[in-house]
Amino acid sequence: MKKLAEFLNSPFGLLIAGAIISGLLVQYIASKWQQKNWLFQQRFTAESAKFDKELEQKYKILEEINGSVAEILTHSQDVTVGYMKQVPAKQREEEILNYNEAQMKWEKNFRIHTIRIKTFFTDKKLQTMWDDIKKERDSLDVALYLLTARGQGTPEECLDMINKISDMTVNLSQRMLAEVNQMKQRGSNL
Repeated sequence: MKKLAEFLNSPFGLLIAGAIISGLLVQYIASKWQQKNWLFQQRFTAESAKFDKELEQKYKILEEINGSVAEILTHSQDVTVGYMKQVPAKQREEEILNYNEAQMKWEKNFRIHTIRIKTFFTDKKLQTMWDDIKKERDSLDVALYLLTARGQGTPEECLDMINKISDMTVNLSQRMLAEVNQMKQRGSNL
């Protein structure tokens, strides 16, 4: 025991004891730091992936809404222009049949898009704007029916309504993009 005490008190013994203690201490500290750093990187990667997915979802919703509106407005315009050009009855019936199918699809898509807007977007005005588009679209449906089935109203009124809905959709899209861009700015600060 005396020899061990002499050895530990010698310069070489102090050097070895210091190396062992500092080696263990440094290794312990480095290990803890690496573990915390790894956990931080994992959280950051997960949050980044979640953020990117949410951003992608918002863009997808925006594209799908624009596609749904464009499709029903195109069919509405086909019926209106066909009426204006006084296309043959068989062609007009086909356009109306295509319009009716698009109308059914529009109704289903409207409900889906309503849920998605409420789920993914925080701006409450977006839902109001989307509902206003629906109301105007419903009015266009009635106007098209009155025009083609009863000869009431004018094609120009229907075309004006189509343009109005298109403009309303542009405004909705711009507002949705503004929210997406705000989100992207927050994301760049991660």
